[in-house]
Amino acid sequence: MKGVVIRELLDMIERRHGIDVLDDVLAAAASGARGPYRADGTYDWREFAALVAALGEATGVPQKSLLRGFGQRLFAVFAAREPGLLAGFPTALDLLANLEERIHPAVRARFPGAELPRWTGQRSQHSLVLHYHSPRPFGDFALGLIEGCLLHYGTPAQVRVDGQDGDIRFTISERQEETCPISTR
Repeated sequence: MKGVVIRELLDMIERRHGIDVLDDVLAAAASGARGPYRADGTYDWREFAALVAALGEATGVPQKSLLRGFGQRLFAVFAAREPGLLAGFPTALDLLANLEERIHPAVRARFPGAELPRWTGQRSQHSLVLHYHSPRPFGDFALGLIEGCLLHYGTPAQVRVDGQDGDIRFTISERQEETCPISTR
């Protein structure tokens, strides 16, 4: 796991819950941790998972919800910091359909050593089926990133999730109404 992701998680914790909760989370997750976390460092994904688990304990929020919300936030952060990654993709589905072929190579160039999941997909005019494959149990984080992309583009959509953890099929269907940008089943 790249340090930039962990640093963003720590920033989110501090902004939303304050420095005392951040200190508690860091202390609870400290066993086996190599922190302090540098944005350009590479860390075992279990350290990220331990931080999320400690945050869940400190706040009472389920880890699935934390991962999903963090994924949404992280997409917004990356979109603001790396607008060139989104260039050439006029819609959310265009960007998501090109994760493996165009986005991940750019991420690997920017963040050497990044361990990224593998994505395969099938696109139609108003829908996309994305298969997420990862040895790490971060399917809810991936869902949050997808939702963050849809929110960024203002794309009303329904996302159906089949599978769990590191083997998931996301079916993203654009909606015609504009009142509910995202719903998940």
